[in-house]
This record gives sequence, structure tokens and C-alpha cells, in this order.
Amino acid sequence: MVHIRDEGSEFDATIEEIWRFLGSPQVHTPAHVSRRNSQVKPIGENAILLSVEQNMGGHWQKVLNRVTLLPPIGMAVEMLDGPLAGSKFFTYYTPKGGKTGVTVVGEFVSKSIPPAQLESEVLRSLEETFNEDNLALRKLASKV
Repeated sequence: MVHIRDEGSEFDATIEEIWRFLGSPQVHTPAHVSRRNSQVKPIGENAILLSVEQNMGGHWQKVLNRVTLLPPIGMAVEMLDGPLAGSKFFTYYTPKGGKTGVTVVGEFVSKSIPPAQLESEVLRSLEETFNEDNLALRKLASKV
């Protein structure tokens, strides 16, 4: 198990813009080019099951996550199936005027990723997700 705290990133969008983006599957889902075959199933007022194939290290891996959205604070993710099954993390947002700070804190485990590579693989995946989201948010802002 590895504890990760990834902080210091900032979205080029307000917190309100981020939650509109996250709440728009027709815009948010296509932003993630490192994922395919996304399926979302609501399981509660603020919770969803997200099934997706994710490109990890050049291989498509099926992943199942339970995501609990807690706007405007952040979201909790429990990884139920896939290479990081058993991992749990929280992403929280900090308003900073026209930008929004992003912090991810979690405990990550894997039965298929060697312990020596786990932290770097998680950080790579978090960076990839952030970059895809931030690019989509910038494109949305330019259309307004």
C-alpha cells in the first residue's frame, strides 16, 4: 500500500465551471482519450458506478469505480475492480478566483503493479486525467 498526496495543480476554471463540466457526461466523457467504453450507473443521490476501459502502460484494463460526488468540495473514489482494486482516494477542490486548486489524497494498492512502480503509475494516471480535464475546460472556456 502506498499513501499519495498530490497537490499543487490548478484547473484553468472556476469551481462552478468544473462542477458544470463534471455534471455533463456528453462533454466530460469524451475529454478522456485515455479511456473508452465508459458506462455510468447512478446508485444513489450523489453516487455512481463508473465502468471504463483505461489505457494503462499501453494495455487496455477494465476498471470499475464507485464515485461519490460532493459538490463543491470534491469526490471520493473507491476502486472496486481493475489493477488498482481496493484503492481509495479523495479529490478536493480549492477555489482560487478564476482558477481552482486540485488535491488528491489516497491509499493505493495493486495485485498486478509491482510495489516499486505503484506510486509512479498512480501519479502518471492522475496527471493524465488532470491534463485531459484541463484541456477540455480550456476548450469550453474559449467557446463561451
